Amino acid sequence: MSNSVGLRNALIQSVLDASISLPTAWPNAPFDTPNGSPWVRITPMNATPTPISFSGTDQIDGILQIDVFDVENSGDMLGYEICDQVRQAFPLDGSATTSGGISVRFKSVAVKGQGEDGVWYKTMIEAHYYSYVNRND
Repeated sequence: MSNSVGLRNALIQSVLDASISLPTAWPNAPFDTPNGSPWVRITPMNATPTPISFSGTDQIDGILQIDVFDVENSGDMLGYEICDQVRQAFPLDGSATTSGGISVRFKSVAVKGQGEDGVWYKTMIEAHYYSYVNRND
């Protein structure tokens, strides 16, 4: 399995482990936006690998962005409550989520920007992660 596929699968597994109970828009997958109820969108963003050894080990840092959408003009409290539940589900104790031999660990998870996005009000979670991979795989 390639590093890209393993990293993607480990990130998706971390979201599944968080047990988000809302309709979820996955990258480039069919999705019917709900009418009048909250939903989330998952966007993994990998940084450029950084070599950390001559033997072929790279560190890949990145952000797993989770956008929480709620009905416009309904206040921001529900978005914050959902974000807090999701944020608390990601381990920050050094434990890893592993898939296909690639492990992902989270450094920090924070509720970030808010604002209107079309007919939705969006509150964003940024989960900063890192992974060590063999650049030759």
